[in-house]
Amino acid sequence: MEDWMMENRKVYQNQISEKRQEMVAQLLEHINASSIEQKQDILKKEIDQALDCRDRETFMQLTDRLNSLT
Repeated sequence: MEDWMMENRKVYQNQISEKRQEMVAQLLEHINASSIEQKQDILKKEIDQALDCRDRETFMQLTDRLNSLT
């Protein structure tokens, strides 16, 4: 009977471990997506500023950086 209980405990612990790994992976995906969105927003604002200043070189550099994120 104890062997059966130990085996069930191991299975349960493995299931919990897998769930934790899935949750961590999902959280990391969310953090990465949010980080990319924030970088894109910042670059878009900088691009708008470059356009307002008619700074073609900066505009092109920022546009290239934005395109590399997507």
